[in-house]
Amino acid sequence: MCIRDRNRTAGGAATAPAAAIAGGGGEEDEEVLRNADVLSGITSYHVRVSKVDGLTGEVANVVQDEQFTAGSAEYTSKCWSVRGLRPGGRYAASVRASTGLLWGVWSENSYFNTNVPCNGSIRFVADTFVALEWNRPEYAGGGLLSKLHCWEVKFATLGSTQQQHHGGDADAATDEGIRRLPANGPMKHFLGDLLPNTAYSTQVRPVYPHEGGAWSTPQYFVTLPLLVSDVGRVGETFVAVEWERGPQASTFDCMHDKSHSAVSALKRRLEVLRQRASGGGAEEDVLVGSQSGSERQPPGGNSTRSNSGIDSDDDDEPLSLIHI
Repeated sequence: MCIRDRNRTAGGAATAPAAAIAGGGGEEDEEVLRNADVLSGITSYHVRVSKVDGLTGEVANVVQDEQFTAGSAEYTSKCWSVRGLRPGGRYAASVRASTGLLWGVWSENSYFNTNVPCNGSIRFVADTFVALEWNRPEYAGGGLLSKLHCWEVKFATLGSTQQQHHGGDADAATDEGIRRLPANGPMKHFLGDLLPNTAYSTQVRPVYPHEGGAWSTPQYFVTLPLLVSDVGRVGETFVAVEWERGPQASTFDCMHDKSHSAVSALKRRLEVLRQRASGGGAEEDVLVGSQSGSERQPPGGNSTRSNSGIDSDDDDEPLSLIHI
């Protein structure tokens, strides 16, 4: 949202405050008029953006409030790109100017709505790819919808390490899980190179010249299992080839397997630490991750430890894959 100052004359000059030009003819008023150019010189702008109550329509709390002095980019361009607003919200923006001696009155509120995230859907699913489609909701008014730079499609397997460690946040995925598509292309995409019989989540968002928009609501799907073929009856000049699709996992099964594996690995790790502590080992032997890469002899044994801090003869998952 870019807020511009509108308190200018047609020629571009700042208008003098009413108090400076409405004189009564006295010596004091003449002095004010002689210094009108000084008084009308704007030295700073004050911009605020407030949330509008959805029920009453009244301006509620201020969510962004900034002042811009001479020399700043916002002062020169008379434009401020306000960030940190919520999608689908209604706001009011107002501006006032200062001469360095006193502040002018606030401008009338300019009301606007932030756009809502796009709507994504899954057209069909195969064993190694999925067809996605989305649309950009029609803007509700209060300004011009910003021009798009490109689209981003994000995908990740359910229960993956990145989702566990970042709470499933959309911004947690790596660049390898993001596909960039041209802004002027169709709002659909074939997402390929996926694992068969695997649960995924996918999201879409618009990207603007200076920042990314809000991610869409996650869409979940499970790719199909691979086909299993077999040879049936065989003759001199023919063979009967049979095939069928293997059993398909569900989203619940995939998440349950991931959670069960993580909990089991954590229990095994806690048991190892408990045994070391009860064996009278040094306190540093109980700490995890503080001595990564070092090799120490645990009490009563000769097994070495890997860089992840887990015994090399133990088939536990690395600690980096465990999420509580």
